[in-house]
Amino acid sequence: MDYDEVAGAANQLSSAADSGPASEVPTVSSCGSRAAESLLSDDGHTFKRAWHAACDGTQQLATDAITAADTYRATEAAVSAAAQSAAATAEVIAESIPSHG
Repeated sequence: MDYDEVAGAANQLSSAADSGPASEVPTVSSCGSRAAESLLSDDGHTFKRAWHAACDGTQQLATDAITAADTYRATEAAVSAAAQSAAATAEVIAESIPSHG
């Protein structure tokens, strides 16, 4: 897992979520479906509420992705430190055992 890639993707998700629904209304409207018409029938308020709910979910995904990457990085560092400590301990034990030769 590349932390910078995760953080970059999460930041892109956040930026997209913050951009708002204004540019999407014509696209939804032009498809001409009843679902689109019902979303826009109250001047786009229903659509905007749905957009903001989706954006909130996207923001949460971005936050969770960064948290997961941070946890992974911390775990990786802890495992590396534990392995080094175990190797150092094994070396000390090996040096303390008298050789019979």
